[in-house]
Amino acid sequence: MFSQIEIQRSVDERRFRWPAWVNLLTVISTAILLLAISGWTVYQSEKALDANVASKLETILKIESEAVRQWIRNEQQLAGYLSRVDGLLDQVVSYGKKDTSGEVPKDLGLKLGQISKRLKSKSCFLMTTSGNIVANSGESWLLKSIDDLENQFCETLMTGKTSFSPVFKIQQGSDQTYGLVISAPIQHPKLGVVGFLGIGHPVTEPLTQILKSSRSGETGEALAVDREGNLISTSRFPELEAGLPFFSESHANRIKFGSTKIQVDLAGKEDQRGVRSVFASRWMPNLGIGLVTKMDLAEANAPVSKLRSFVWTLFGLLTVTLFSTIVYRWYVYHLRKLARQSDLERKRLGSYELQSKVGEGGMGVVYRAHHALLRRPTAIKILPPEKSSQAAIQRFEREVQYTSQLKHPNTIAIYDYGRTENGLFYYAMEYLEGMNLEQLVRCEKNLPDGRIIHILWQACQSLQEAHAQGLIHRDIKPVNIMLCNQGGAVDTVKVLDFGMVRDLSSSSQNFTGALSGTPAYMAPECFTQPNDIDSRVDVFAIGAVGFYLLTGEPLFQAANLNELLKLHQSSVGRGAKKRIEKAVELSERKVSSDLVNLISRCVESDRENRIGSIAEVLKALSECVPGETWNRKMAVPWWRSSSNGCQAENSTETNPGGDSEFEDSESLETTQVFIPASESSQSKKSTDKVFDQQPV
Repeated sequence: MFSQIEIQRSVDERRFRWPAWVNLLTVISTAILLLAISGWTVYQSEKALDANVASKLETILKIESEAVRQWIRNEQQLAGYLSRVDGLLDQVVSYGKKDTSGEVPKDLGLKLGQISKRLKSKSCFLMTTSGNIVANSGESWLLKSIDDLENQFCETLMTGKTSFSPVFKIQQGSDQTYGLVISAPIQHPKLGVVGFLGIGHPVTEPLTQILKSSRSGETGEALAVDREGNLISTSRFPELEAGLPFFSESHANRIKFGSTKIQVDLAGKEDQRGVRSVFASRWMPNLGIGLVTKMDLAEANAPVSKLRSFVWTLFGLLTVTLFSTIVYRWYVYHLRKLARQSDLERKRLGSYELQSKVGEGGMGVVYRAHHALLRRPTAIKILPPEKSSQAAIQRFEREVQYTSQLKHPNTIAIYDYGRTENGLFYYAMEYLEGMNLEQLVRCEKNLPDGRIIHILWQACQSLQEAHAQGLIHRDIKPVNIMLCNQGGAVDTVKVLDFGMVRDLSSSSQNFTGALSGTPAYMAPECFTQPNDIDSRVDVFAIGAVGFYLLTGEPLFQAANLNELLKLHQSSVGRGAKKRIEKAVELSERKVSSDLVNLISRCVESDRENRIGSIAEVLKALSECVPGETWNRKMAVPWWRSSSNGCQAENSTETNPGGDSEFEDSESLETTQVFIPASESSQSKKSTDKVFDQQPV
């Protein structure tokens, strides 16, 4: 007998070995996840970089807007200073007292000349409060504009404040420029405002100088435009001065209502060169100009383009790697499958030599074998390569793990458990010569009740040990109970197949499935409360087996699961008792009434009315007085006789793992249910679908 440590080591080793479909699903999920992460990374990066570009454009626009305002304030201060030049006030007052149609006094002309020299490229004029031009520097565009501007700032000037006009077009022949006028009042301490000093400013050059500082990168620049989008300042690309028509479209409402709100456009619009550009812009209603900060869309998106290229290149490489992994995993899986098949072809598993195939089911193949050194007959149960899914391996390991913990002579003994180098799982158990209870009933229609008591007693002895360790078998049925000849110990019972066992002491109680077992031998609570069962489900199953041994018929006869559930709603115990009495009467046998009452109490639908434990069943069996005795003297000749047709050598498990392939037909008496705990909420629906077409 191998140790529990060896079992656990094998389980731990397998824990990190995934089936091929899990690997494939993992690879595909990883690829999808990487694609999602790549897309999300690019998207978030684009958002962050767009926000950075927008912030940069807005910041430059705010700085340039403040620079233009500061320039206007400086020019206003200059105009105010010049309006207070020594002697200018007296000359204007003196001129105002004279006839305005006379010539300009020489001293006043000299003063105006001094101011013009200080203004350099700018022009100026003197005006009385009545609107008469006293003197001017001679610029025709300025004189032409005075009448239009007079009403705009005279009211402000009369309050003693400096004023400026909005920027306006200056047409000089075929040339078109822009200018503005800043005026300062000339005030007398007693007389108040006696005149105005106006200074004309061509704005293209100063605005260009102010906005030139924002020319960042290869295409970034700031421009001043009028309400139609015509350029007021000079672009860094002077060869094309067509203007920015998108400005008038974008700011039509802001121009109309005098809004100064900043607008940012990162989608890209064509600029004066016909190149798509991103921009931030605002309208400055007091000056009558718009400011635009812009750069080419390609330059703005350059970091995003590089990041996008990097991310998708990386994703492409990862995709190629994942695809290569899939091919590699498939190739390795294929090689392992061939290697596992070769283990069977060589008829050798570890220290065991295979002799002949005894049986095959949905979850295992059983071979008769012997140990290479001990030469002891052994049964080897193998998990076929084509059925080695993760769930199948876990169930296979669980079966051997729990069975190996049980030492009772009525429980099948496990000798060894292992995995070949090629990954073929197997375990070795004692080889039994005998038959299962279903085969027994087929051969012996009317079993003596003494023999039935003897069989049930031994089966309960095995279950008692399992229950004492917190284990519930959950799949007790005739094909999982063997009747053997153990070296002359005839009629020895062996309980098989612990593949659906539940460990009540485990913190993960549902790992074997929320709904598991063979429907015809499952207690009602297995269907209604699959997550809240206890050892009484095995009591019910033992009662159902006892019913089968007495009557030769299953406890339930139903075409599908729906009919079975309806039968569970009736009084199963009382009905079972009546059916047993009728069968006994027809067979003219003597059957212990205590045994009949015991079986009917075991199969009560309400578990509160059912016998509470296997220990109580054993006690009741020990008190049964058989109507027909059965003892070893009677059993030995039965086993020696060849006339009954039942003495053929059978495998340790005529139905290894409880698989339905060993039965003549799949029915509620033979077919297993196994629904994982995660699907327990749909268990009834699922099992209905499974069994609707199953004949009894």
